[in-house]
Amino acid sequence: MAKQLYDYWFVQFDFPNEEGKPYKSSGGKMVWNEKLKREIPKGWNVLKLGERCYFNKRTSNGYFNHQILYLDTSNITNNTIDELQILNPLSDIIPSRARRLVQEGDIVYSTVRPNLKHFGIIMNPDYNMVVSTGFAVITANWSAYRYFIYQFLIQTATIESLSTIAQSAVSAYPSINTSDIENLDILVPPDYMIEKYAKTACRLYLQIDVNYKEIKSLTKQRDELLPLLMSGQVSVNSDLSHD
Repeated sequence: MAKQLYDYWFVQFDFPNEEGKPYKSSGGKMVWNEKLKREIPKGWNVLKLGERCYFNKRTSNGYFNHQILYLDTSNITNNTIDELQILNPLSDIIPSRARRLVQEGDIVYSTVRPNLKHFGIIMNPDYNMVVSTGFAVITANWSAYRYFIYQFLIQTATIESLSTIAQSAVSAYPSINTSDIENLDILVPPDYMIEKYAKTACRLYLQIDVNYKEIKSLTKQRDELLPLLMSGQVSVNSDLSHD
């Protein structure tokens, strides 16, 4: 839903006009933009992404005196986290790449093989969450921008552009630098539209986070109970089974 709304408003330009009608389809004023080589709504600006966010704002020295929840690049795909590694510095070896710190609404975007879609937006992170230096951690300079920027970064055209850059990189793997993301041209609408979009997108991403945590909890309960049920150590209550 967040993607569909983004596409409708910021790609097709059919956001509601003053009369509540689709802007472009209703004859809204469009102007030619030489940088993008296309028409854009009048009053919109083309900026570098780096003008609207910070990169790798919070970094640890790698030494921790408490348990951490570590996210590696391979453990998140298209905004779905399959695992957070629980690591204790007293008993576990902490990966040297466990350095990036995240906060509410940060975007994590893998700098290796962008086409694999190892990216996501972090909602309600635990205080001890740490992510790999293989991510570019992107913090919007205005909280309302985070959802708009995230949708821009996961657009097919953006991923293809970054993947092309990655293929030409002189490194062991196809990769990009944070500067490659910073220098992306982004079409920016007026602030009131960003804020309006953020109100809807925020609710959706918070619900995604709640659903994800509930699924994890239920999966854990299933994995613990199923062997007990199969071995006969526990049984399903007969009254409940009839319900």
